[in-house]
Amino acid sequence: MRIRSVFLILLTVLCAVSFSGCLSDSGNGSSKHPYNPAPLEVQWSVDNTTVQFRVKEIPDSPWQVAVEPDGVLKMTAQDYAADELYYGGPGYHKWMFTGIRPGEVKMTFSYTSGGETVVKHTRMVYVDAETAEIRVYNFGYN
Repeated sequence: MRIRSVFLILLTVLCAVSFSGCLSDSGNGSSKHPYNPAPLEVQWSVDNTTVQFRVKEIPDSPWQVAVEPDGVLKMTAQDYAADELYYGGPGYHKWMFTGIRPGEVKMTFSYTSGGETVVKHTRMVYVDAETAEIRVYNFGYN
């Protein structure tokens, strides 16, 4: 009976330690940063040739996106839309991209907070040579 109790306690501790990492933000930055967590939403057009990235934005900490190398994707739209539910609160920053030639690019989404630039999301984007479809993959853990 005592061994069973010890086993249950150890199992409980192991589960708590294992799942605690799943609940924390896996991206860069610490809890002092305003976008911790800030998921990056990805939506495609019906034919998968246009992709939209959307992320919550606080006006004091604007987002930037870097695309390397040039010439594979073309930014067709960039917009900030206020959240209609919160007056003066955070809104959403959106970027639309279309493939202009086959290849792959690395997209880095970052923001500035307190004079520090924080890279929050990195994605690899592939433009297919035959269909011009765009595929987006996570790069690392953010």
